[in-house]
Amino acid sequence: MPSTQSPRPPWPTAPGHGRGGGTRTCCSPLAELSFLHGRAAKQRDYALAAAVYAYAFLFPEGAGGAPGRFDPRLRIAADLYNWALAASFASADKMEVVPQGGTFALPFGHLAVAFDPARSGRDREL
Repeated sequence: MPSTQSPRPPWPTAPGHGRGGGTRTCCSPLAELSFLHGRAAKQRDYALAAAVYAYAFLFPEGAGGAPGRFDPRLRIAADLYNWALAASFASADKMEVVPQGGTFALPFGHLAVAFDPARSGRDREL
């Protein structure tokens, strides 16, 4: 009988499981893979993982680790971060983004998100 669950992806799903090039080097492709897997499997936890990986690539801890201005992965990671956040906090009808705080499951653990609706600026319109 076929399984109704999506198979686990064949790449490492925890930050820091990279080989050779270091954690930051692996974050860009992991963001892409997680985002694509999340979309294909319709699993929000992988979309949120993509946002975590993209953020880790864009804003690494420590000095000198940030991507250069001309690194082609920079724009891709920034776009993936935004798309992943939008997918992670999409409304049920997928027509708007509804940010919320809480603890969310990731493929490699949990992520605590703090969100204050009073500071969201919802009264502003473009």
